[in-house]
Amino acid sequence: MSKCLGCGSILTMDHNLDGYTSNLENRLCERCFRIKNYNEYKTVSHNNNDYYKIIDSIKAGLTVLVIDLFDIPTNLKELVNHLNNDVILVLTKYDLIPSNYDDKFLKYVMDNYNLNVLDAMVVSAKNNYHID
Repeated sequence: MSKCLGCGSILTMDHNLDGYTSNLENRLCERCFRIKNYNEYKTVSHNNNDYYKIIDSIKAGLTVLVIDLFDIPTNLKELVNHLNNDVILVLTKYDLIPSNYDDKFLKYVMDNYNLNVLDAMVVSAKNNYHID
């Protein structure tokens, strides 16, 4: 059983499942292959239950939840509470916002979503901000 190097889906020859490929020797599913080679994006519909199944399989004592600053899920509080672990929240893409706003974004997210996390921070991999 191999996984797609692009999205991590289990490779299958079933057209109806994520990870479809015409040849199980391929390293990418058809969707990732078409994104990479033809810049064609096919949407995949998932609901929250699909993500909660993945979250339920996490047995770690500490979870680092990495969230895009520009794509914060509306159910973030529910997601954090569902983890049942200690959570460190990491907001990415700090380099795309005006300087000196990290405290304001953190305060907004923490107050608006009323999160119970061990710690929260903003990072920028591009500028190596808070990556250490």
